[in-house]
Amino acid sequence: MNVSPNDPKGPWKLSDGTQSAGEGLDIESIIAPLLGAEWEARSKDLREDIRNLCTEDLQEHLKKSFDDLRLDWGYYPQCPVSHKIVSLITQSTLLHYTQFEGKTSVAELQKLAASSRPLLLTSNHLAYGDAILIKSFLDRETSANFPIVGLAGPKAYQTVFKRFMVSFFDSLLVPQPSARATEEAQVDVRQSLQIMKRIIPLLKEQLSKGKVLQFFPEGSRSRDGALQPFVPAASRFLVDNPLICPIGLIGTESLMGVNDDRIAVEKIILRSGPVLTYKELCTGLNDESMGVHLHKNIMDRLGYVTARLLPKEMQGVYRLSTSTPFNAGALEWAETISV
Repeated sequence: MNVSPNDPKGPWKLSDGTQSAGEGLDIESIIAPLLGAEWEARSKDLREDIRNLCTEDLQEHLKKSFDDLRLDWGYYPQCPVSHKIVSLITQSTLLHYTQFEGKTSVAELQKLAASSRPLLLTSNHLAYGDAILIKSFLDRETSANFPIVGLAGPKAYQTVFKRFMVSFFDSLLVPQPSARATEEAQVDVRQSLQIMKRIIPLLKEQLSKGKVLQFFPEGSRSRDGALQPFVPAASRFLVDNPLICPIGLIGTESLMGVNDDRIAVEKIILRSGPVLTYKELCTGLNDESMGVHLHKNIMDRLGYVTARLLPKEMQGVYRLSTSTPFNAGALEWAETISV
């Protein structure tokens, strides 16, 4: 497979069979997967609100944004139409079910986002809608367009509907780890390294502009709701001596999860952890003595801190109360962190 996903013979053309937004993108088809039966009473009002929102100028902007449905590795800016519509839907539905708790307040995150030091938000990954929920919540709580740039794999762009949703925020299209990618989204190690040489400068550029990086260190959605091992290579996104705030997501598995593209929610919890410095995360780890294991230890430490934000049944490989821990040294370090 080519390093560039722009090959029309590959899986990188959006799979709706459309060549332009004018042929395949309409408001009704966008919102249909988002409104489950439990919200049927709200659907009529929401549709009317969305139609009122979509002026001719916005519709024209939408068509231009999606006129070329081919993809390439790199940066994709937020689409204002997507942001307006998805915000309206999430504010009217998902956020009614969402509560926030934890060590770091939204006000503190907002203050850190405005500082000169890069801020990263990491979390467990249960469903396609996780990133949208985090950004929607932060938008609402800060009364602003919270400046997130998210990492997303190829599958997040492969239909018009999904590309519209991921355009809710600035994003970087990056390869998934080969062990976690489905067959059509796989690239080999050599190709991945070449792609990342392009991605990291783009990421640094976005961080220098005050963007907050949000990503999922597991590399893919969990199929059983429990934490998977954090991908060691994800440590390459911890650039420019950042601050890292782990978040535990509970109850989002029905936000377009692995086996269902619809939404059915009872209760969602966003639980923030402590803000960690990169230096703190690396304390006691030595490049020379650990070699390739350095990155695994860094990410396992972050995995265990994340596990401490989750109930026991969701801790997965980073289960805290076990006689055979996944990484005993990382667990010992994580237990010194106040959550």
